[in-house]
Amino acid sequence: MKKIISICCIVLGFILFALQNTFANEFVEKESTDNVQIKKVLNNFFTDKNKALAHLKMDSKLKSYFNSDENLEYFDLDTLIKYRKVQNSDLCFEKFNSELTYNKILINESKAKVSLTEDIKIHYNCSKDTESEELHEHLIYLEKINGEWFIQNDNVEGDFKQALKTMKDKQTDKAALEKKQKDIIKVAKSYVNKLEQEQSNNIQSYEMTDTSAAKKKYKFSSYDRNKAKAYALKYALKPNPNYPFYSGDGDCTNFTSQCLKAGGITEDKEGKEASKKWYRYNSSWKGAQMFHNYWRENKGSSSVKGLKASKTNMKGCRLGDIVQKVPWNSKVGQYTATHSVIISGYVPNPTTPGDPWNRKKDVFICQHSSNKKKDMLRNVPLSSRGWMTQAKYVHISGSYK
Repeated sequence: MKKIISICCIVLGFILFALQNTFANEFVEKESTDNVQIKKVLNNFFTDKNKALAHLKMDSKLKSYFNSDENLEYFDLDTLIKYRKVQNSDLCFEKFNSELTYNKILINESKAKVSLTEDIKIHYNCSKDTESEELHEHLIYLEKINGEWFIQNDNVEGDFKQALKTMKDKQTDKAALEKKQKDIIKVAKSYVNKLEQEQSNNIQSYEMTDTSAAKKKYKFSSYDRNKAKAYALKYALKPNPNYPFYSGDGDCTNFTSQCLKAGGITEDKEGKEASKKWYRYNSSWKGAQMFHNYWRENKGSSSVKGLKASKTNMKGCRLGDIVQKVPWNSKVGQYTATHSVIISGYVPNPTTPGDPWNRKKDVFICQHSSNKKKDMLRNVPLSSRGWMTQAKYVHISGSYK
């Protein structure tokens, strides 16, 4: 028995020693001169970053926050500025106010990771009377080199970071990143030219006539766009506690579905296939691709309950309509919807007469993401997002109930 106890004590000692070493190597939260230095670096970085976005001009001193010319954070910001400069809307800031809230600073010798929330309010030049607001929760990794802290990466998924990362994985030289950046801007310019052509052409009415059978089982109810907008603005940054918030895959389509319901779109539990249904908690309600399938396949009518929606474009979209990000998915060999946002307003085009919605330059959007403080947007110009070239517009007419 004594031998067993002795062995157990020895084993326990090894375990405690191992745990002690493990915890010693963990990042720890503590007040130190490093905390002050890190906050100073990040405060200055976000100030300079927002000034660069405000003027759409990359300041060379931004490089000083990184220890490499090939840093993806730097290239992502540089690409975003070049992308915004080619858009129809003037995406410079007329004014802005940014607030940083530090949640936690963890340090392990020469490494650090910082959790902070950025709340930025912007008035873009293209619509100075409209306030846009973005809420981002960052997890930033830094490294101390020769006594100075440098930014390594940020977990916020930048507009072009994934595309640049793919290129960097293949070729690590700066020239490869610059070539990819040029390709992105080339596609963006082509898309802007396409939008300008659409603006000058007449489009067919986006309303669809009811061609269903004579037996009218359901009655059409129009969509209250103003109620949908009011809901979107109210809950864009602070989710409605009466609904679950979906992290992981994201809360974007759950949010836009809530907006549609607030605008009077009826929940739809009829049909055998999931793509024919749309109601709280089901896959079409909360999933971008499943909602994409629903509005394309269900085709509500007096004989088919549910949403009445149709494909449109920038010129044809209206208040309360949905925009989906639909990129090419090489894994499955088809285009797949990955994100949904709702239109909360338009960017005016004062030089062209007529219906302001018909001659708009851009639209404002509201969105949710995978985190209640990450990439939450309220009244933000769509063209400021790097995925506008993958946008598909969904016109909401109403629903049959």
